[in-house]
Amino acid sequence: MNYAEIDYAVHELQIWFYQQYLVCETSETFVDVDVWATLLGVRPQSIVAAMNHLLHAGVIESHSTAAGIRGYRWIADQMSRSETEESAG
Repeated sequence: MNYAEIDYAVHELQIWFYQQYLVCETSETFVDVDVWATLLGVRPQSIVAAMNHLLHAGVIESHSTAAGIRGYRWIADQMSRSETEESAG
């Protein structure tokens, strides 16, 4: 595992989910590992590891559509948590 790639992917994906939430007030999306790997110039395994990190950190959550397709969404209270931390610090 290339931890620098994973850290980079975590950072970029987190920004993207957050921006999607700000613009659309929802961030429900499907993550194509190969597309993201190409966009970021990293290996697909790094995208999978980054998504797992974001899931376990409670930044995003997984959901399934009626068709059984797995998607992800930004956990909305992330924004209020980060704003609270910034105002306290």
